[in-house]
Amino acid sequence: MVSAIQFVCPSCGAKRSLQYFFEGESFISQRPSVICGACKTSVLAVGFIDIDFQCPDCRTFQRARLPAKPVPLSRYRVANVYCTDCGYRGPAQVGKRLEIICTDCWARKDAIVDAWAGRDDDFREFCDACRQNRRHLAYEVFLADISTSGRNSSIQAVCRGCNQLVTATAEQLLEKSGSISCPHCGHEGSPGGRQQQQQQREDAPYTRKTSDSTPGDRKLIVPPVGIPASIRPPYTRATSRLLQLPGASFAVSESSSMAESSGGARGSRSFISSRSSRRHS
Repeated sequence: MVSAIQFVCPSCGAKRSLQYFFEGESFISQRPSVICGACKTSVLAVGFIDIDFQCPDCRTFQRARLPAKPVPLSRYRVANVYCTDCGYRGPAQVGKRLEIICTDCWARKDAIVDAWAGRDDDFREFCDACRQNRRHLAYEVFLADISTSGRNSSIQAVCRGCNQLVTATAEQLLEKSGSISCPHCGHEGSPGGRQQQQQQREDAPYTRKTSDSTPGDRKLIVPPVGIPASIRPPYTRATSRLLQLPGASFAVSESSSMAESSGGARGSRSFISSRSSRRHS
């Protein structure tokens, strides 16, 4: 979990957390002098942040390192990366890897979320099962909420095998890490939400009246099919434009995996520590 800027002590080589200041939405230019908690040596700390990314080609998760620079915090969302598995070199969404669950259909997946987000935050991500942008929660937070609401409370969901309504308790969800056994068809896995049957009806071809048709005449309209997850890029069109801003692009080298950037600062002063993480509104 990326929760703070870190540095490597040049004296003992220990990786330590670092309080790094920012003004408004940008880091300020700084070169803090700190005392290493391991060797008690006063050193000039060079801050960095370890981030995760998913290769758009081979879909593998990898890690990289971005330096703490006086740039807007939003620049830590997209960077030019290099994949050591398939050789991909180009833009990709960066952040931290987190297991999240859709609050509508309960489908789980690993996703790259904002580097400064907390585990209690809500995440608006694309759900492969719902084929829409849905509200997601961290999976461990989801299980904690179920445990708090009552381990014997009943939960109804739709079986992904036979589309029948299945009733399960929070105790069963906690024991099987969110999976449900269907008593109708024997399917066991993550359940579908109550929206699944409605989504299937929406996927079917539908009709509507056209302005140039006679009364009662209807024209067949087929809704567009969503982009498959295998070829959909992990970053949006809005975030990819960050790379086109002057002086805002990152460049990650093969040897050090270090990214460089530049930018500005504004607002009131605050800091990021190992016990706090910034949350976007």
